[in-house]
Amino acid sequence: MTNKRPPPTPPGFRNLLLELRLPLELAQFGARGALGGWRSASGDGHPVMVLPGFFANDAAVTPLVNAIRRSAYDAQTWGLGRNRGIRKGLREALATRLHEVAAQQPATLVGWSLGGVFARELARAHPELVRHVITLGSPIRGHPASNNLNTLFKWATGKDSRLNVDWAAVDARAEPPPGVPCTAIHSKTDGIVHWTCSTEADRPLTRNVEVQSSHFGLPYNPSVVNKVIECVARPPSS
Repeated sequence: MTNKRPPPTPPGFRNLLLELRLPLELAQFGARGALGGWRSASGDGHPVMVLPGFFANDAAVTPLVNAIRRSAYDAQTWGLGRNRGIRKGLREALATRLHEVAAQQPATLVGWSLGGVFARELARAHPELVRHVITLGSPIRGHPASNNLNTLFKWATGKDSRLNVDWAAVDARAEPPPGVPCTAIHSKTDGIVHWTCSTEADRPLTRNVEVQSSHFGLPYNPSVVNKVIECVARPPSS
């Protein structure tokens, strides 16, 4: 397909420098946990599955999983190792894992970065098993190369996402899963994915929540973790 769309617009150098906030965000997360943060009996115990970002693994999102657990939800990792992008058998493995997590009742899916893209597609394929999708800085719209990780993507997959863009697939990706609420948590100071690509289109079942965070700090920034837990607690119909 001929690319007649605007060129990619990765976040600027200033935002990229702001990714250096990560150590501070990790320290704030640790301090909040040491003070007994996120302990609540208000959760209803429904299952939550957290999907890591590109090239991250379960260990990277375990702090977020533990914070959600301490708020009385059955939070779990995706259990599929390192997120290396689309690969053979991933769709089937994700579906199997979702059936395990949501065996008793529909699950909330929380996806960081590329994990959020996978979460939305999983919900699109199995809406009866998904209560809510929450994305964290996920490239769910716009040009797939509007980020500062294209070089890593090319190295890992052998493909340049700036070339031969399948815009029909990109447009389909932007459609919300039918009947499933989607909340997009995004930061305008994200240095990796351009924030406009991390927002949902205005639809009846979509919400956009702005936070102040680096991209790599989204699963650890205390204010973001609070927003995630607030979103997990929302009734399925809202």
